Amino acid sequence: MPQEVAGGRACFHLGGLIDMALDFIDPWVPDWADHLQRLQGRLLEGHHVHLLFDSVFVPGTHQRFGASTRWLALFDGNPGDPATLRSVSPLTLTFAPHNTALLTVLQAGSGAPALSAVITPEPLEDWTARLRPWCVVQVGNQWFNCRFPDTRRLPGFLAALSDAQRAAFIGPAIAWHHIGRDGAWHELPIEATPDAAIPDEVTLEQDQFDQMLDDAAVDEMLFRFMTQGRHQQLTHAARYRLAAQALEAAQQHKLPERAHLDWVDHWLSEAGRADAADTPPNTPDTETALRA
Repeated sequence: MPQEVAGGRACFHLGGLIDMALDFIDPWVPDWADHLQRLQGRLLEGHHVHLLFDSVFVPGTHQRFGASTRWLALFDGNPGDPATLRSVSPLTLTFAPHNTALLTVLQAGSGAPALSAVITPEPLEDWTARLRPWCVVQVGNQWFNCRFPDTRRLPGFLAALSDAQRAAFIGPAIAWHHIGRDGAWHELPIEATPDAAIPDEVTLEQDQFDQMLDDAAVDEMLFRFMTQGRHQQLTHAARYRLAAQALEAAQQHKLPERAHLDWVDHWLSEAGRADAADTPPNTPDTETALRA
């Protein structure tokens, strides 16, 4: 697992490898910004549409916002070089329906799992303070950069939390939308907890950590394939769905772990040649996987 510094702490990266030159999901749908306008138009009194943008995919995003856009960086206030931290820090900001410059800047994230929209009564400062402790979490004696702003990781991250932790993370928010692997908006099932306290630090149990690692396993494989230029005939969403199905089949049939990558590679190649993106993987066997 690659080591890095996040929030001024030496920590390990939890959530999959990143190469800013690559796209990790399908391009955002052309009307992605219209969805934000619809959320704004349906707002309850006293609520806001706050955005979470993972600028590790578009380093230096904060420098592109004009004076009309107010933003906060989740890594601000932590030890380390402020300029370096801000360049890759997740950013929070409040959606403004007439701020076209904001939408232009965010559009640079198309193809990246980088954008969430959250409806909450909390002011931007309070919402940012609620998210900040979750960026770097403790597991045993180590600290890990918890990549929940990456929308590929977000559903699995929430699923791994305890009920109390999930309440502390969500707080009084009533809706959480995010751009999914298909480039379209999806809504996460969440439950508001208006009186949830904000923790000073977050500690995860080993089984929670392992669950988050398992959630990233398919993306680790796909990253390797992407850097080799493999399986580009499939969309990102189809590639992930097929790879996840193939890995699940390999695990169910107790294929040796050393053969998992080759089996997934084999299945994606077969699916691409047969144009069989909706066909479930065949029953894997060790011999086929190891000679793929």
